[in-house]
Amino acid sequence: MIDKKAIQESINRHYERIDSKTLDAIESHIISPSEPNFLGLTEWAFGFSSKQALNIIKQCTQVGDVDVVKLKLIKMLSAKRTSQPAINRDHLFNACTRSPNLTEKTERLRTQQLTYKVLDLLRCRYSDSRIAKILFTPDIECLIDTADMLEVIKRHGKDLDFLPKKPKSLQDIHNKAQRFMSKVGQTDFCLNQREDILLYDGKKLDGTDYVIRVPKTHYDLIDLGEDLCFCIGNGTYSHGVRDGEYSIVGIFDKKGAVYGIQFSRYRILEAQGFGNLWENKPDANVLLKLRNTLTEAPKMPDDFLPITDSSWIHGYRYDNKDLYLLLGDNIVYQYFGVEEEVYEELLNHEVKGRFVNQVIKRNYSCERIGQLN
Repeated sequence: MIDKKAIQESINRHYERIDSKTLDAIESHIISPSEPNFLGLTEWAFGFSSKQALNIIKQCTQVGDVDVVKLKLIKMLSAKRTSQPAINRDHLFNACTRSPNLTEKTERLRTQQLTYKVLDLLRCRYSDSRIAKILFTPDIECLIDTADMLEVIKRHGKDLDFLPKKPKSLQDIHNKAQRFMSKVGQTDFCLNQREDILLYDGKKLDGTDYVIRVPKTHYDLIDLGEDLCFCIGNGTYSHGVRDGEYSIVGIFDKKGAVYGIQFSRYRILEAQGFGNLWENKPDANVLLKLRNTLTEAPKMPDDFLPITDSSWIHGYRYDNKDLYLLLGDNIVYQYFGVEEEVYEELLNHEVKGRFVNQVIKRNYSCERIGQLN
């Protein structure tokens, strides 16, 4: 005889906890290692008996091994809902018989009760027939990861509307959840892309079939990073765009994202393709077109107002919140978005070099635009 304690001990090697009702049901239908009550277990799991159902239960219940995960999933899928009838048995039969022997794969699943929680989560989104199709597939080993992610997403008050409407496999759901996880716990915000950059959104890159897409929110940039499989959506870049340090656009073809382009007013800073791999970078011709489209030639001020009380700052020019400084060896830097009161504070400061180092350089993005002869 196999008693409840023996079953519990064997299952605990893989599970955190199996509810007592399931154990009681399995215990009552397994008479001995060699003579399990397949018929009783079939009726418990499916709610009816048939030759096909009996064969499925025999696959789940082997000598010395009970696949409780699969048995309980069958039980839950067979149970009647209050709002609709039980799952179509043909769908469940097809799903169970189509799946390979899950004994080895379920070893990786038997770590926590989330195996069953994910079923309840999915039932809020999908019909039982679709759940049966996706749960009993070769990629069922990703069930626990999927459950973990869906639990976290729901815990943050997010709906599951992002999931595919008709997933063909559990992997489809896993991939969507994995992608959405990068947004969980992060508040979306506007990137405040420059107005002249926003005008390029949806336009073709001259002489190519590529289309320029301008991310407008932090979530947009996360999506671009996910599409291209590199860190452009990790949050750091979003803050850089919002703070005016640089701009970022995506370059798309008919299949999706191809490049992510980070650039300042005057030059391309980074141009990367899928995975940040060298072979996926844009070629020289595309880079030239990007430079001609997205950047402009540096405009040097015609003249600078001299500064005589600093050995480092030789001159300045203030134009529409942009501060041009002639520094060191006649190198010209343009600092963007400097407020007028900060500019006036610079002029009135006794040690202008220190003010530039401590205030201007730390708080405003800049661009080296050239050198005066």
